[in-house]
Amino acid sequence: MGAVRANKILAVDDEPQICSAISCRLAEHGPDCQTISDPRVVEELPAGHQFDVLISDIAMPGLSD
Repeated sequence: MGAVRANKILAVDDEPQICSAISCRLAEHGPDCQTISDPRVVEELPAGHQFDVLISDIAMPGLSD
């Protein structure tokens, strides 16, 4: 079985340096990676905005209390 390729990835973390590291690492392999360091912004994305993969911090201030 061949590898599955994700074309659009969303990375969400409240620490901008983590988002940057994820984006840089993924850029080496070609997928389109969007990063968001304010998790509340995710709720404001357009309804039709779809991603193949979500990478998310599980403990973010204001959301995981």
